[in-house]
Amino acid sequence: MRIAPDISLKLRKAGVRDVQRAKKWLEELEEWADPTPFLADAADPDMALLGLLRLCEEAPSRAQNAMAHCGKQLFSILGLSQALSDHLATHPDDLEVFESAASQTFSDIFSGSYDPGAEAAAAAAWASNYRQLFASVDSTDEIRRAYRRALSQIASADLSSDRALDIVSYVSRCISALVDLTLQAGLRVAQNKVDPQENIRLAVIVLGKTGAGEVNYISDVDVMFVAEANSDIPESDVIEVAGKIITALTAICSGPGEELPLWPLDLGLRPEGADGAVARTLDSYKTYYSKWAQSWEFQALLKARYAAGDKELAEKFSALVGPLVWEASAREGFVEDARNMRLRVEANVPSEQKGRQLKLGPGGLRDVEMTIQLMQLVHGRYDESVRVPHTLEAIQALAAQGYIAREGAAKLARCYRFLRCVEHRTQLFRLRRTALIPSSEKELRRIGRSIDAQKYPNARSLQIELTHVRHDVRTLHQELFYGPLLPATASLSADEAALSPEAASARLKAIGYKDPAGSLRHIEALTAGVSRRAALQRHLLPVMIGWIADGANPDAGLLRFRRLSEIIGTSHWYLAMLRDSRVAAGYLAKLLPTSTYCADGFEHFPAAVAWLDHPIELEAREKERLSGEMMAIVSRHDDAGEAAQLVREIRSRELLRAALADCLSGVDPERARKYITPVNDAALAAALKLAHRSAGTSPKARMGIIALGRLGGEEPGYASDADLMVVYSPVGEGAQEEAEHTVATLKSLLSDVGPQRPFKVDLGLRPEGKDGPTARSLESTRSYYERWASPWERQALLRARPVAGDPEVLDEAMEIIDRFRYGHSFDNDELKSIRMLKARMEAERLPRGMDPRSHVKLGPGGLSDAEWTIQLLQLMHAHEDVALRTTNTLDALGQAERLSLVTPAQARALEAAWNAATRIRAANTLASGRDGGAKLDLLPRTNDEIAAVSLILGYQRSERSLVDDYRRKARHCRDVMEEIFYG
Repeated sequence: MRIAPDISLKLRKAGVRDVQRAKKWLEELEEWADPTPFLADAADPDMALLGLLRLCEEAPSRAQNAMAHCGKQLFSILGLSQALSDHLATHPDDLEVFESAASQTFSDIFSGSYDPGAEAAAAAAWASNYRQLFASVDSTDEIRRAYRRALSQIASADLSSDRALDIVSYVSRCISALVDLTLQAGLRVAQNKVDPQENIRLAVIVLGKTGAGEVNYISDVDVMFVAEANSDIPESDVIEVAGKIITALTAICSGPGEELPLWPLDLGLRPEGADGAVARTLDSYKTYYSKWAQSWEFQALLKARYAAGDKELAEKFSALVGPLVWEASAREGFVEDARNMRLRVEANVPSEQKGRQLKLGPGGLRDVEMTIQLMQLVHGRYDESVRVPHTLEAIQALAAQGYIAREGAAKLARCYRFLRCVEHRTQLFRLRRTALIPSSEKELRRIGRSIDAQKYPNARSLQIELTHVRHDVRTLHQELFYGPLLPATASLSADEAALSPEAASARLKAIGYKDPAGSLRHIEALTAGVSRRAALQRHLLPVMIGWIADGANPDAGLLRFRRLSEIIGTSHWYLAMLRDSRVAAGYLAKLLPTSTYCADGFEHFPAAVAWLDHPIELEAREKERLSGEMMAIVSRHDDAGEAAQLVREIRSRELLRAALADCLSGVDPERARKYITPVNDAALAAALKLAHRSAGTSPKARMGIIALGRLGGEEPGYASDADLMVVYSPVGEGAQEEAEHTVATLKSLLSDVGPQRPFKVDLGLRPEGKDGPTARSLESTRSYYERWASPWERQALLRARPVAGDPEVLDEAMEIIDRFRYGHSFDNDELKSIRMLKARMEAERLPRGMDPRSHVKLGPGGLSDAEWTIQLLQLMHAHEDVALRTTNTLDALGQAERLSLVTPAQARALEAAWNAATRIRAANTLASGRDGGAKLDLLPRTNDEIAAVSLILGYQRSERSLVDDYRRKARHCRDVMEEIFYG
């Protein structure tokens, strides 16, 4: 062979690293073969050239023939596996197997979609080509040589394929079939040596990767042995003979010999592990697994199958342990035990290896395998379709039944194929067991090129892909392995999990549903049919009905779940999120039976269900963001009514966000300031702009809105009205009429009847109350407060806060208000007037015939007592200390304590009672869904009300704990109020 002048360029393009050395080898090979057409097919062309040179020196005619007929297959081996290259140099006759490999590349069996049945059949057909060879061998070395001869063919067909990831599972099936042939031959030889009279029957059961048909190129082979007597001999003799046969078989597989050992037989999964007998009878296995086996041992049996020996005996073993495997998940703590075992395995990986551990590290093969096995064991108890040993087949089965999202399953399978492929390539170099990703750039480059030379031409490209794959695996593992549905499903009986009518009806009644028949109809409606949606509901409902039963009204909760599912169940994300999310299904089950407010909100805003899976979505939105959204609507819509409806829609959406946060994280009065106040302010600003626009292009009045009451104090509830006063500065004739018309329009726009939560505007605290104009000029406002205002109006203005409108008008209005509320001390006449007003309110405004202690607003120690006490301190001292000039109740209390106007104990009593009353009012709204009414100010009375409010507030269902807690705090508050307010 003449070396072409441009050979250096060709060598570099083919991936040769040392071009000068390669050219020298090519010159030495010149008389035998021209390997240049195949260099690019080698993962490491330099190593392949050296291996070919060695072959040509050892067996030139064999090497030449192989190069002529199957050069690509030969170079794929020589360029990756030093161990197989050595084997071929020692046994050049095995080169002939490449010719059959060339005629049937493994890519031929891949049809475009994963078909495990066809793949298994193809692997069995491949193994049949070697059955006669293994039947004829009768020594350790012959068995080992036959094994490596067949393994070389597998590797050559594998490495020469351009679809490495697609065929990786088929390659493993072929290797597993080869292991079976080897065990069968080895057992035959061992039995002939130890028990030629066939006194015992012995079956080899393989487990783990071998059992699943997914063994690596080099791996321990997990085995168990079942022994029975063929003649009338004692059981102890049976076990003794079996032990000798097993010892002989172990020596054949991994003992000394001229040929290198194959792989060790690992009996670590047998009963009692290293302390247990190497073989047992069927009765012994039955006793052990019935009485003493731990949960992990059943998980190990998931992949157990016959490999060699007495097949009838193996089938009896399978019939014995099979049912036990699928009942294992019913054991108490099964899922938690499996999770803890995974954590222990991961913790035992040395820290310096975690990033390189392909098998046990984060995002490695075990993350996939343990996740899938756990899901199989939990769901396979009542769903036989997922009872398959092969990991990729199990992923496919779980996805087909809806236990895993199809997209997630496809990603998991793709990642698993990639990791297994890297593992295979890593092991092939020296045919040594390893799960560590190499660290050298040279080895990583070789592995990457062997998978796909175009996609992974260098170490860096392979490392990037490994990082992405392991991240995806870890994410999916954490979502699936630690999902809340698994332990909940595992705790159900098979009938309960399968939703059989009799079991479901009995269970519904037992766990607190008042109308089991009606609830069963909801379940039947949701699970009827063969659609994927119905299948997902069949997985979810056994768990959901139990979780919903923990709520205040399970029957209502299940009905709401049905309605919600019918509204959004056709959306691809809804049921998948409930299945996959760690929290969403549990949150929804907590909300629906307990909070009518949230349940109604979901029906109006179905997309809000997705918030449950994203904590950030339950956080408050900034006022600027809300204002921008609303003002954009105002700008885009000419029709004021249509725009106002959308503004109210946004407000309702944000109230739902606050409600969800309260129900899921605990009712917090501070959410009024963070969630409700900003959206209320933004809605008022948008409504004012719409109302102004209706007055025409040349307004006659510049207007401003001042918030009072709870809105002014930034502590509005879900059902609070907007207490307002409206001021204006005239611009032209007719300013008063225009201002009042604008206020009327604003009230109408915000309170129009519709599906949105109402936002009622209350102008009762304006100057002159109901007798005064709805809007007042700045001059008139100043005059009124200077000449006519009452002490209670000064008190009302303590909460005055500018909200919307013309900035200059608002500034001037606040100057007027500040001068009145803070401008002078509170004299005795004013103090007497306020005290008399408070006493009259207590006597007249409380509903007749009810226990005053049940009214959390006006009753003793309620909101009114706490607020009037704090406001009195502001009236008396805010003219001197600006720190008290705040509209918020608790802020004012904090400043009063700092100024020693109240003792710390008094401050705590007032704060505790105010918080308790505020939380009860919020919980009343959340539980009932009502937007108003006197009942929102009362302690709950009916059993259903007590249960719902108690659960929302974090109490048990009992009335006593909630009521007693509130009344104790109210009593302390009343004592403080009488000391300060009437003292």
